[in-house]
Amino acid sequence: MRREGRRGLEIPAFKEAVVCFCHVYDKGKPEARVRDHDNIEEKQVVDALGTFFLESDGGLYLDTYHTTVMGGGDWTEVFLMERERFGDWVKAFYGGNGVSKNESFRRWEKSTG
Repeated sequence: MRREGRRGLEIPAFKEAVVCFCHVYDKGKPEARVRDHDNIEEKQVVDALGTFFLESDGGLYLDTYHTTVMGGGDWTEVFLMERERFGDWVKAFYGGNGVSKNESFRRWEKSTG
């Protein structure tokens, strides 16, 4: 389902979706800085996504996934996708080599746009 935005652009509306949080921490700083991400900030992000992109953020309609990697700085990336795309996304995210926290599987460049 898609809705039309103010500028005539299509806005996706997901019935069943997955939201993926990738927490990146600066590998040059102590690993003790890495936080436990159980529900930290998740509710606020999901509520905002729900307002614009989700038919429902209920447990039957939205799955969440968190991963943490060491990179060249500190930031969080959020990915929203149809549920059926999640398996391929995970493979691509980890370089097609399965799920691994080994930094050699994911090379980071902080995007500014």
